[in-house]
Amino acid sequence: MNEDILLRFLNKKADDNDLLEIDKWISESDENAKWLFGMEEIWSLKTEIKYSDKEQIEKAYHSFLERGNQTQKHQAERRIKPIYWKIAATAAAILIIALLSVNLFKMSSLESGYYNINANINVNEINVPRGQTVTLTLSDGTKVWLNADTKFIYPSRFSSQNRSVKIIGEGFFEVEHNKESPFIVQSGDISTTVLGTKFNVKAYQGEQIAITLLEGIIEVSRDKLEDKVRLDRPNQQIAVSQKGFIRKGFVDAQILSQWITGELYFVDEPLVNIANTLERKFNINIDIQSEQLGNTIFNSRIQKDASLVDILNILKETRKLDYSIDEKQIYLKEHN
Repeated sequence: MNEDILLRFLNKKADDNDLLEIDKWISESDENAKWLFGMEEIWSLKTEIKYSDKEQIEKAYHSFLERGNQTQKHQAERRIKPIYWKIAATAAAILIIALLSVNLFKMSSLESGYYNINANINVNEINVPRGQTVTLTLSDGTKVWLNADTKFIYPSRFSSQNRSVKIIGEGFFEVEHNKESPFIVQSGDISTTVLGTKFNVKAYQGEQIAITLLEGIIEVSRDKLEDKVRLDRPNQQIAVSQKGFIRKGFVDAQILSQWITGELYFVDEPLVNIANTLERKFNINIDIQSEQLGNTIFNSRIQKDASLVDILNILKETRKLDYSIDEKQIYLKEHN
């Protein structure tokens, strides 16, 4: 067994042969089993990051090292084959990278002046890479789902006056109600203020910002503009351009937020927007070979387990386009 098999197992991507190797390895000794199960416990921290994430990860990691040292000493006394600890050391090095980067989700301390909170409160940053999503629970109980290629900045705990976070990308929020402390989501110069509600913010750089209400009430404002837009009915949505607010009326908010389950819905979407979504989801590059094709409208529902090729074939079945693949580059052209 090697570290690649370990990583596939921890990421739940192991095939039948991998599982046989894992089963054989842990059956060789109780130490192997305890070591792997301990790693599973720590690895699970990355799937739902709590507000004290950095402290939790560091504590869990040091605990893991301590258990490893004790096991190493015990095994040395029993003269266990040295190859085991060569594997363990390699896997532990991988674990260091995984834990400190939270599986590529960069978390770093930032200047806390942005939030106007006590300097002793850590401010964390999460960078979700293409091809992945992440879920976390903030210190007030608010739940956040972050889509691929998203940056999210938040304090380890909120001040008593307000709860402020910042997002560049897409996030779905279930805000814990607190009438004394409004929850504020900042996306560039756009602020969305709530007391307790569910809503989606899509604010990728270079794209039109869209805020969609699932339930509750939100108020959207823009820096240097006095106008404020209040959304108080489910399925209301506003979009924001460089010139200001653009009312888009009502949409199906449930459909638009299904990305948190892994499903994709494209409702009257131009191909250029669909391509942006697929690039983020599958970490690939898509080249649309004509502006006319990029503006072509599509409607489709994509199951969460659909592969990139499955999705491209669904689009191709409309007879509006064809595609070719060159490693991580996809070329879309008009159907002949």
